[in-house]
Amino acid sequence: MKIDDFVVLDSIYGKFIVARNCAFQAEALVKTGRTHIEEELANIFAIIDTLPNDCIVVDGGANIGFFTVPVAQRIKHRGGCVVSFEPQRQLFNALSGSLALNGLDNVFLHNMGLGDGRHSHAYLPAVNYSQPSDFGTVSLSVDDEVEEHHWMRTRSVNVDSIDSLTLPRLDFIKLDIEGFEIPALAGALKAIAKYRPYIWVEYFITGAKEIKQALSTITDYSYYIVDYQNMLCIPNERLDTINMTNCPTFDD
Repeated sequence: MKIDDFVVLDSIYGKFIVARNCAFQAEALVKTGRTHIEEELANIFAIIDTLPNDCIVVDGGANIGFFTVPVAQRIKHRGGCVVSFEPQRQLFNALSGSLALNGLDNVFLHNMGLGDGRHSHAYLPAVNYSQPSDFGTVSLSVDDEVEEHHWMRTRSVNVDSIDSLTLPRLDFIKLDIEGFEIPALAGALKAIAKYRPYIWVEYFITGAKEIKQALSTITDYSYYIVDYQNMLCIPNERLDTINMTNCPTFDD
């Protein structure tokens, strides 16, 4: 009998529909009832709690919702919402179910990737969710070579930009999109310049220097290395709202 690739697990944040074979995720929930990114979430919560009522948070690379679900719960009572993007259809479906199970109607979830606005679609490699893997490491490609993207081996997904969303405000951006961070930032420069959000971005693939360069037209931001894979970009006028004394600044 085939074992289901996705299962429902309880946690301190409610129920998650989890890919059974994804590295770290299911094991952490089964053993602890918590995610495997609790330290990261604690740092993020310290910022989220300072955001105003009716805040808007963007989650690029939502996966099964280990950021989206806890943050949506944290800001729901204040009228805040999360706009989330997950291009892998099965992970999108899983997160959609988790949102329903937890009654999180303040999340707007999109089955697409984030980019610079120059491409309307990208490609994902085929994923076998029955085989153990880290499904969060799957990355997008905009290479249109037909021989590279046979329909049996890849899937075309829609790509949008943050600027194209024409959001009424933007308070926090989280990007964990496996090397696609630079295009996503390029497609958000207008919104960042206008609303000056905190930006929590994974740098260990793209590079911290490259991320800072991508934001070079945005003035008066400070850059901090939070851990081995994430950096935090803070508008200088908000530096006094959170304690960054334990995080080194990034100065190239």
